Parts: sequence; structure tokens; C-alpha cells
Amino acid sequence: MNFIQNIFRFEAYPSQVINKPNTWKWFVAVCILIRILFFISDGHNSDFDFFENWADRIVHHGLLNIYSIKVDRFECDYPPLYLYVITPIAHLFDAFSWDMHTQFFDSFLKFFNLIVEFSFLFFFYRKTNNKIFIALMLLSPATIVNAYGWGQIDILYSILMFLGIYYILENKLYPTAIILGISLCLKTQTLLFLPIFGLLFLISKNSLKEKSLSVLLLFSIFILLNLPFLLGAPNPMDSINPHLTAAGRYNFISVNAFNFYWTLWADFGLKMQLKFPPNDVLVFGIISRKILAYFLFAIAFTWILFNIKKHYPSKPKVIALLSLFCFTYFMLLPEMHERYLFPMFIFSAYLTSFDKREWPYFLIIVLLHSMNLVWAWGEQKFIKVQWLFEISRIFALLTTVMWVLYVNRIRKFLKE
Repeated sequence: MNFIQNIFRFEAYPSQVINKPNTWKWFVAVCILIRILFFISDGHNSDFDFFENWADRIVHHGLLNIYSIKVDRFECDYPPLYLYVITPIAHLFDAFSWDMHTQFFDSFLKFFNLIVEFSFLFFFYRKTNNKIFIALMLLSPATIVNAYGWGQIDILYSILMFLGIYYILENKLYPTAIILGISLCLKTQTLLFLPIFGLLFLISKNSLKEKSLSVLLLFSIFILLNLPFLLGAPNPMDSINPHLTAAGRYNFISVNAFNFYWTLWADFGLKMQLKFPPNDVLVFGIISRKILAYFLFAIAFTWILFNIKKHYPSKPKVIALLSLFCFTYFMLLPEMHERYLFPMFIFSAYLTSFDKREWPYFLIIVLLHSMNLVWAWGEQKFIKVQWLFEISRIFALLTTVMWVLYVNRIRKFLKE
């Protein structure tokens, strides 16, 4: 019992790791090694099949034609920035006649994640000396599984979202504009955060001149990174269309996401057909699941926006609301993929660094999400019987309970 209690007592963890320089260096080195060990995993086969095929097409058809090739399921649905990362790696492999459809190629992409993550952590450590935040980021199993097991780029846009919020709360609009412009060219999920950035932009104390120039800077960055496609692609809108078609691409209420809807409507029969719970089924014969989901999210999101405005410029409370926002859209929006909860953990880790009451929530939710990632990583290969499938609904129920508790935790925090 004492052991379990100590797990949830943040003060029980040895300060020697953080306070002794040599021990801290070894700690960081071990965390790097753990990430590199995951390079030998084959990643998420479906997603890496896309990356590998995009690389092959870039070499044989040219980068600017990547969006116009629609002969099979490997059509490109990413904004252009990550394609700029894939392109030099693709040409390197082509120059040496290396096979792109290998784990060796995948490891190059994972290594890019490692460079960006550690550049951010080094920069933020030099800026804040916040070792608790750095340690939580390094130890997070969600980060390790997502960015280095799966090889996904959620770590990249999550860092950008965090830095954008961090800078706008310091009334530094120009860095925020640059970061947001870059992120819009990297991940369509950035669109989820635009209303929050817009609200913080409007209520910030910056001058009208600063606000005008920052908007101009944001659009300039976005246009510049899309410019090759605007000028040379078969359709000038090719690289921008992923943003316009992101919502509604999947007629599913949940795509392996252990959220509220998975608890209610996960279906083993659909899973065996490689399908997920549909959006358009009527609930109580009255309203479609999709419309109900948007209605529930709209209520929760309105409350979050209201409280961001109310508690601005308190950085701890706005960061807490951002963490809750990530958890809430994962739980309530339709078409949620399992990975979309990931940005929560960078905000929650930062909140933990100055509010130790966040620690048990961070720990439990990150472990539940890691189980979601592991389950979704192997479900097509290994989940072949219903009783094993039903375990996912148990984890979804636990995640739903944690969301309810987290809403209450943040609500109490805001009253302080």
C-alpha cells in the first residue's frame, strides 16, 4: 500500500537525479538510448507504408506532383513541411540505391523526431532551467511509443503548439506567428488550436501595430512554405487542400481512440472488417452520433474559451485549460484517432512542474494513453478474439472516468 501511495506522491521521487549533475547526465543519456532502441521497431506499418511510398513517388515523379497521384490508397494528405523532410532522405536512398521500403529508411524519419525533440528540450532547459518538465518529457512512455515506436510526428507539432502558447502568454506575438505558420504547414491538427490562439491574440495587451505585423508574418510564413506548390503543382491548392478536407474524411465516431464513444459503441464485428463505429447512426433515433459529438464538444469548448478569457494572463491556469482542451477534444470530437491526445502531455508535464497536484493525473492518463497506442499499434495483427477486444472498452471507460475527474481537478484549480 505504501508503495502505491508513493507512486502518486510526487515528493517521493528522488531529487538526487535532478540535483546531481553527473546523475542528471546519465539520466538523459539513458532516455536517449531508450529512444534509439525503438528504432529497431517496424513502426506503425500502415503509416510508414505511406511515408515510404511518398518518398518513392517524390524520387520518380517529383515533389510537386506528390498530391496529384491518386492511383492507390497512398495518396498524400499531409501539408508540405514534412514532405520537405522526407525529400532529401528519399534522394539520399535513391543515390545509394537503398531500398526505401525498409526499417532503415524509417529510422531516418525517427531520427528527425529525436533531433527536434532534444533541440526543444535543450532550448527550453537553457531558457527556464525547468528540470522537472524536462524529466517528465524524457520519461513519458507516450512520447517513446508514439514518436519512436510508431515513428509519428505528433511530437513535432505538439512542441510547436506548446511553444506558440508559451510565447503568446508572454505577449511575444512575432515568435508565436512564426511557430503557428510553421505548424500549419506540418499538421492539420493545428486547426484545432486556432480558436484558442485567436482568442489569446485578441485579448493580449500588444499594440495594434504588433498584432497587424504578426498576422502578416504568420501568413507570409505559411505562403512561403507552400510557395513551391502554389507556383509549380498541377493544382495550386494541392498543398493547402489537406486542411480543407481534414474534417469529414472518416465516417467514424472513433478511430481506435479510447474515448467516450469507444466505451459506448466499439464493435468487434466492425473491427474484424477493419472498420470502426460509424458517425451517422442515430442515437435514440433522434440525432446522429456526429451531430451529438459536435454538440457536446461545443458546450465543453465554450466553457474552456470562457475560462481562458476569464483567467488570462495567468500562465498556470491557461496552461491547465490547454491541457484540459486536448483531453476534451480527444474525448468528445468525432473522427478521433488514438494519437490525437498526445499534445495534452506536454501541457500537463509543464503544469506538473509547478503544481505537484497534477502529477497523479499526468501519470495515470499517460499510462492509459500508452496502452491505447500499444493496442492500436498491434490490433490488426494480434487482436483476433472478442474477449481481448473488449479490454479496449475497459481502458476507454477508465479514460472516460479520468476525463471526468480531470475536469473537476481543473475546475477546482481555476477557483483558487
